Amino acid sequence: MQARFGLEQNPDLMLMVFVGRWSHQKGIDLIADVAEWLLTTHKCQMVVVGPIVDNHGTYALNKLKPLQARFSSHLFVQGRFFRVPMELHAATDICLMPSRDEPFGCAHWVHLSRATVSPPSATVFRKKIKSRHLASTGDA
Repeated sequence: MQARFGLEQNPDLMLMVFVGRWSHQKGIDLIADVAEWLLTTHKCQMVVVGPIVDNHGTYALNKLKPLQARFSSHLFVQGRFFRVPMELHAATDICLMPSRDEPFGCAHWVHLSRATVSPPSATVFRKKIKSRHLASTGDA
């Protein structure tokens, strides 16, 4: 799968993947903001693909494209509709889904069905923190 996306073929590198609409709702800008840090501090590669649908997607593309030039063997970026091979889901180590609105969506199920780690979205953390706060104050 690494060769198919022009990435270095190295089984020791963790593959992090985002497949989805590049929008505020999906949190694509959050991925763009941490991509350089992930690529420089972790033994990983990233595949980030999907159509740009708002200014957050444009922001992400403008931030990720220069990184793709710098990390060409570790980062594949495609800011448009892209037919994703099903093998990519199976090859993914971590599914990047920092959704602002959905605590758990369809893409999570696709990745989980292939035993891929899919960290909870920011929405899940906000709900847990709020419920813990309410429980601790007796306002629940």
